[in-house]
Amino acid sequence: TYTTLEDDIYIQKTPLDKFLSFLGLLHTPDSDYLSTTFDGNGHTIYNLSRPICFSVEEDGAIKNIDINESTIEKAGICEINEGTLENITVESTVIPSEDGAGLVELNNGLIENCTFKGEILREHVEASQQIGGIARSNSGIINNCAVVQSTIKSCTDAGGVACTNTGKIIDCYCSDLT
Repeated sequence: TYTTLEDDIYIQKTPLDKFLSFLGLLHTPDSDYLSTTFDGNGHTIYNLSRPICFSVEEDGAIKNIDINESTIEKAGICEINEGTLENITVESTVIPSEDGAGLVELNNGLIENCTFKGEILREHVEASQQIGGIARSNSGIINNCAVVQSTIKSCTDAGGVACTNTGKIIDCYCSDLT
């Protein structure tokens, strides 16, 4: 299945549940897994308050989308990526309750041509909080990604692109981080 966004989405005007059902997600723990392709078609989602989905499965993909003017819990796109995240820009604030990242908490798939620009803020530092600009933990591939003009605060361990890495990080950069 291939879903294409035809216009920008403003979450205040389009309820989150309506948007998620458009993607085939019911926003329940049993159905919050994306195994299709969601093509944002160059459009933007505004005022997102949670990741698009919990997990992008191995045969799933999210691509060609911007997330702007949002305050998101945990991670900007999803908590777990087993599939493909491509051509995504997140310009928002991420407020993880524990570990977190600009795009995805755990990457076991491919993240390519993506950018995070914003803030990742924790209110309280507790033992071993890990924050990454693109991914908190990478065991997949992160290629041609950037973290720019961003602030990462209140954690014990931080990484510009990824806090921990056992995979491959290729042609990525960080610029103007605090």
